[in-house]
Amino acid sequence: MTKTKKRPKLKAFLLSMMLVFTFIFSNGGTKAEADGISALVVGAAYKLQNRTTGMFVDGMGYSTNGANCGQWTYSDSSNQRWVLEASGSYYKFRNAATGLYLDGMGRTSAGSVYGQWASSSSDNQKWRIEISGNYYKIVNVATGLVLDGGGNTGNGSDLKQWDNVSSTNLEWSFIPVNETYTGMRNITTMELTRDMGLGINLGNTFDACGDWIDPSSIDNYIQAWGSPLVTEAMIRGYAEAGFGVLRIPVAWSNMMSNDGTYTINPQLMQKVKQVVDWTIGNGMYAIVNLHWDNGWVNDFPSNKDEYMRKYTRIWTQISETFRDYNDYLIFESQNEELGWEQLWNRYSGNTAGKAESYALVNEINQTFVNVVRGTGGNNSVRHLLISGYNTDLHLTCDPLFVMPYDPAGRCAVSMHYYIPTTFTILEEDAPWGQARTTWGTEEDLRELYDNVQMVKSRFIDNGIPVIMGEYGCLGRNKTPEMKTYYNYTVAKALYDAHIVPILWDAPGEQYNRVTMSFEYPPMISQLMSILN
Repeated sequence: MTKTKKRPKLKAFLLSMMLVFTFIFSNGGTKAEADGISALVVGAAYKLQNRTTGMFVDGMGYSTNGANCGQWTYSDSSNQRWVLEASGSYYKFRNAATGLYLDGMGRTSAGSVYGQWASSSSDNQKWRIEISGNYYKIVNVATGLVLDGGGNTGNGSDLKQWDNVSSTNLEWSFIPVNETYTGMRNITTMELTRDMGLGINLGNTFDACGDWIDPSSIDNYIQAWGSPLVTEAMIRGYAEAGFGVLRIPVAWSNMMSNDGTYTINPQLMQKVKQVVDWTIGNGMYAIVNLHWDNGWVNDFPSNKDEYMRKYTRIWTQISETFRDYNDYLIFESQNEELGWEQLWNRYSGNTAGKAESYALVNEINQTFVNVVRGTGGNNSVRHLLISGYNTDLHLTCDPLFVMPYDPAGRCAVSMHYYIPTTFTILEEDAPWGQARTTWGTEEDLRELYDNVQMVKSRFIDNGIPVIMGEYGCLGRNKTPEMKTYYNYTVAKALYDAHIVPILWDAPGEQYNRVTMSFEYPPMISQLMSILN
């Protein structure tokens, strides 16, 4: 067997939950006693992260009294570390890099800019901390105004102050520096995708749907479409074959409350969590998505407000569950469903509704990023996978598709490759096409390389990583050798262009989940030769 790429074996780990404090302030104490999980420790350093933007309070390296205080995306710089000091019943924030203190500057108008100043006894440097749900407000004692991110997402933007109103712009997370982003490496998303190697899908498992399935247990869904129950040995088989990433499609609404809260059944969440743990524990990256999900996303345009609420609730729960996982876990915003024929039919010959459909795709993807980043912890800098328009590479390369703004700058785009469909999908003739049993003509190869080059030019060459979340072909009318030739040729073309190829697998396709062996080992050997 061809030598495969080796990876360090990692164990999945969960850190403590995001700190939730109820403060009882005591004069001169070294610790604020807490009713919650932990306590805010005087003398410790914290990062202050805005709920709306995900940006961090940053001293900007300024050492001059009166210099503005700014905001920046996550970095390891001491400019983002603020040492908490007691000042009677209040607090002061000292920048670890400059030694200056966060200062209200005596400015009393909403929208005015915060500054920094050397230590003084002035109330301008004293702060009161208020609980706001799972977040905190930081209120200046002198002015009564609240620390405000202002909705600004540009690096270096000023830190503002505002009236104490109900706004996520005024809400902050306290992240202890010694616990910040444990397991999150200082690598770009492009570097991370290159480390993934080749991937495979755990298809037709957590994504199985149907009204006929007994909803009393997640095990019924897992087995509904032919998969046995997932075991660690099953996952280990993928890893030992040399695959570096396992994509885990999930239909979350299979087991979700119908009372308007869209609460995911803990049984489902625990099973997915277990598989993620096994995946990371065996040295692979895990990608968790929202996969078709009984098709409700298809009706998004007709019930946008309610469905956006549902979408937000789903990703909030997933993000909070996995908040402290390391960067071997990636979230994917959707599967193939973002794009709607009721708004725009690509085959109609006109552009009516096209801009509207793309705008909704872009809005949903931006919501996804905002929700994940807003849950804090490692999610503040987690690498995210953004679904393209129907994950179709031609539609995703359209200029109307726009990548969401991400304060962490850690997003890749997801597409699928089933081209030509007459070969990859059709197993018998259909009204729309004649089933092909062979592939590899000069025209076929030119089409492949042209498509790869198009994706590379649109995204890779502009610094946007690409993950081909699915590729492959159904094989009942094809020889194993022909399947191997197609899958190898596509995977190599993608990999050589720095695009991650993730092979589609479902029960009866590539991998026997009972014997933990591959149906056609020569194909796996051929695929793994790409990594050499």
